[in-house]
Amino acid sequence: IETGLPINNVAKVIKIDKALVASIAIGDIFHNFADGVFLGASFVSCSEGVGQSILLITIIHEVAKQVADYLLLTRDAGLKPMWALTVNFVSGFGVMAGGIVVLLFEPHDESLGIILAIGAGVFIYVAAVETIPGMQTEQKRFLDHIVGLFGFGLGTLIIYVISINHR
Repeated sequence: IETGLPINNVAKVIKIDKALVASIAIGDIFHNFADGVFLGASFVSCSEGVGQSILLITIIHEVAKQVADYLLLTRDAGLKPMWALTVNFVSGFGVMAGGIVVLLFEPHDESLGIILAIGAGVFIYVAAVETIPGMQTEQKRFLDHIVGLFGFGLGTLIIYVISINHR
């Protein structure tokens, strides 16, 4: 179809997938809130060193998650980079909210144990049901499987080394 407009004057229209943006933002807020609860629980119920170790593990985990969220928001949801960074930044306040809730309510050790067990269950579920199957469908070559296995082993080793002093 001839539009009569030169190709250079046609603005590229990017459609924003608002449902995907909302899903990522809301999911990230809840995820970050849970991270804050787990961090708060680790500082309240464990030694300061263990709390710092869990903080370091969480930071390592969050870097990868925030990069993935940014890529989803810019590539799949159609947000401009600055808006994607803003969504990630705002959702990050969930961590502080979760930590504040634990510090305000001062749950007993049994409650903290239940909170940490639920958190571990959520992470195991996400790894087993969401992450690993998605990763396997993207691994086309044998080398992809080796790199994935190496990454998993490296992550496990980092968590082990950081948590050696847990008491």
